[in-house]
Amino acid sequence: MSCCGRKPAAPMPLPAPPSSSPRVGEPVRRASAFFRYIGRTALTVTGPATGRTYRFDRTGAVVGVDVRDAAPIAGIPTLQRVRGPGG
Repeated sequence: MSCCGRKPAAPMPLPAPPSSSPRVGEPVRRASAFFRYIGRTALTVTGPATGRTYRFDRTGAVVGVDVRDAAPIAGIPTLQRVRGPGG
C-alpha cells in the first residue's frame, strides 16, 4: 500500500531476451557459408546459434550453413569452408 493514497504504478514489462532462432512469420536467413565434408562417414551438426541441424550425408557433400552458425562449425576438423554450393 502506498503512503500517499495513490495507486501504485503498473509494473513495466521486461524486454524480451534476444532470440537467435527465427520467430513464426519471420523470414529465415539464407545460407551464406558453405562447408564441404571430408570425413569418411556421414555427419550431422547442430548449429549452436540457430539450433538448426546440418546433415553431411557423404564424403564431399557441400551444405549451406546459416552465417550465425558458421564460425563454430568452421572449427570442426572434417569440414572445410568453400566459396559456394559447387565447392
